[in-house]
Formats: sequence, C-alpha cells, structure tokens
Amino acid sequence: MSTIINRLLQDLVLKCAKSEGVRDYYDVGVIGNGAVVGPAMSGPLAGKELVPISEVANQPARIEERVKKVDDGAGGLFGQQIKFPVWFDAIANGGTPMCQAMSRAALVCGREASHRRVFDRRGSDAGRQFLGGDGHRG
Repeated sequence: MSTIINRLLQDLVLKCAKSEGVRDYYDVGVIGNGAVVGPAMSGPLAGKELVPISEVANQPARIEERVKKVDDGAGGLFGQQIKFPVWFDAIANGGTPMCQAMSRAALVCGREASHRRVFDRRGSDAGRQFLGGDGHRG
C-alpha cells in the first residue's frame, strides 16, 4: 500500500512540474487508519493534514534506492537502479477503522472547501487566481 501511495504522490508532483518549478495545482494529504486516525505522512510533513504539492515535491521523508524492472528490448527484463521518494510509510497498528478515516477526510475536505469559498467570495483577482476555473489552484 505504501508504494502505491508514494507513487501516486510522485505522479502528482510530476504532473505539476513546470520549467519554473512545481505549481500548486493541488493540496494533498494522507490519512492513516490504524490505532490513530489522522495525518500519516512521514518526515517534515508529519502531522500535516493538507499540504501544497510543491511542499510534497520538496520534502520527502527520504529517498530510497530501488530496482525497477525494465524491458530489455529482446523480450526480457533487467533491473535498473532508481531513486524513489518516500513520503508515507504503512504501519500496522491495531484495527483499520475505515469509517473514522473517511469521516476525517470529509472533515478536512469540508474545512478546506469552506476556506476556499470564503476566500473566493472576496471578489479579488487573487481569489480568482487562487481558485481557478477548473477548481485547482493556479
């Protein structure tokens, strides 16, 4: 599970990467649902519910060396060393209270949506720029 979440975070970072840097099109968070239901990122982002994607890009907990299987062009595979950023580590600890985790996610998203509506209603150019026509920051 942690590899999938870390790969998703990396894919989002890459989609937001432009020549001038990573644009904050998204705020992202990871909610853990073990003994404690709450923010689950590791390293410098630990304890934060939502962070701009540029913070995710610039602050992985660590970079791991992994082996990726790559097509050799002759029908086989070979192992290629890659650097893999890690922001989240899965920790098995107690049950998995999925309903509590979903409720926490709804609370965080609702709070953020409320903040953005208030911000955008100010009618300023900054408000319109902050909340783009497609619903993303930009």
